[in-house]
Amino acid sequence: SILVRKDSFNPQGIADLAGKTIGVQTGTTGAALAEENQATLGEIKYYDTVPLAVLDLVNGRLDAVIIDSPVAVAFTKQYSVTISSTLSTGEQWGFAVRKDDTTLLTKLNQALKEYKGSAEWDTLITKYFG
Repeated sequence: SILVRKDSFNPQGIADLAGKTIGVQTGTTGAALAEENQATLGEIKYYDTVPLAVLDLVNGRLDAVIIDSPVAVAFTKQYSVTISSTLSTGEQWGFAVRKDDTTLLTKLNQALKEYKGSAEWDTLITKYFG
């Protein structure tokens, strides 16, 4: 996702970041995407952690941050930032289970569905993502 300050511009894709200063976490998909488009972007600033990049965004030292969508959502709840658009990277997250273990798969999917809406989920998101 492209994360920007609420009071700033509204980029809908990488092309809209031309000449802008972008923050990314070193070694992430966001960093790879920024590097692939480095010719059109302004300066790319690398951070060891996403919270440091988001703080620089909030404080006006960056125009945008490129981060994973679930992490971006967590920051919109804490700071005056918004997700202007979500970029497709083809990246997928998931758990692997044995092909024939449909019982485990069903239980795992149900548990994840319930857990993602829990207070404990929100606590972990806050703890690890700012």
